[in-house]
Amino acid sequence: GACEEWVWYNTTKFNGTRITIAPGKTFQSKAAGVHGFFLWRGKGLVDGYEMEGQKVSLSSARDELLVTHNKAIEGISIENTGNEDMVIFKFFGPDINVENVPFIKPYIGPGGK
Repeated sequence: GACEEWVWYNTTKFNGTRITIAPGKTFQSKAAGVHGFFLWRGKGLVDGYEMEGQKVSLSSARDELLVTHNKAIEGISIENTGNEDMVIFKFFGPDINVENVPFIKPYIGPGGK
């Protein structure tokens, strides 16, 4: 039903994850601190707040939130109420994910570059 994976990593200055939730499923999202939350695709309820990706106009947008520190630690409930995968990106600023952000060795190609 649902998974969260790192998509921006190798630094504690800026990093982020992607959450994918199947239709009809729910996911409990927790984080180490304040972060931006962007609904890329799908629709659903985020702690009871209706959200929908890719439906933005000058008068209305329900595709982004700022998750406060306390709410991030407590966790938010995300329910996919649509008929396609719900895809969410979480963006973290400096020093939020210090202990848990993954670091991988840089690729060094032929000739040491």
